[in-house]
Amino acid sequence: MNKGMIWLSAIAFSLSVNTATVFALPADNMKKCPGHEYKEKMLEKLNLTDAQKNQIEDIKKQYKEGMRAKFGELKNLRSQMIDLVKSDKIDENQLNQLVNQKKEILGSILKSKIMMKNQIYNVLNDDQKKQYIDMMQKWMDKKMMHMQKMDKKDQTESNEGVNLMDEDDTNDTDSE
Repeated sequence: MNKGMIWLSAIAFSLSVNTATVFALPADNMKKCPGHEYKEKMLEKLNLTDAQKNQIEDIKKQYKEGMRAKFGELKNLRSQMIDLVKSDKIDENQLNQLVNQKKEILGSILKSKIMMKNQIYNVLNDDQKKQYIDMMQKWMDKKMMHMQKMDKKDQTESNEGVNLMDEDDTNDTDSE
């Protein structure tokens, strides 16, 4: 077996494993990602009644059931895309069709997520809604500050690269 086939097999295998892990829904006993923990803590701070907690759990279950099917569709698309990568020549029409299907599925997932959040929001009473909006605003502000900090860091790193190049250019002219 030549090296190219070995590499191609390794890449295809790693893509399929990554797809399975990325799209797998966490079990109840698994630790959730920090974003999910934050949302759970936020719901705790709202002092929900037992009835509200039950309604929200039902909404989340319904959302998860719908997402399992969507993630299955994405997994199927991923394998079709991998098959295209492995082919001798890519059929652009088929690639465009797969990309459009993926856009539709991702759009549908986003729509479902927003609808779920709206349903949860509508379970809250007026005081809880106000508190929820305040917490979300603080979270968005914190996220924006982080993004600005990362942008500044990226700009600083790219400017350092430019400065190094400028110094090299001045050294070249000095030696002439």
